[in-house]
Amino acid sequence: MAPTVRFDLTESQVKVILKSLNERDERLNDICNISNDESEIAMAGNDLVELRLVKKTIERIAVAAFGDSVLNLSDELL
Repeated sequence: MAPTVRFDLTESQVKVILKSLNERDERLNDICNISNDESEIAMAGNDLVELRLVKKTIERIAVAAFGDSVLNLSDELL
């Protein structure tokens, strides 16, 4: 089993992380949809898969700790 790292984060800190992951997801998705470079598309696609797996894990843990409201990432609530 790979080593792990644990963090103690507040709900607002988790929201900042999730929002950043969403923004990165959008950028990588844009590369996959716009780029003409097959190598760049492949790298972005691989990163996108990994990012989404990490995000899913964070969301699962965050919902268990803070409830579904942690997934509301409106700037007004940060």
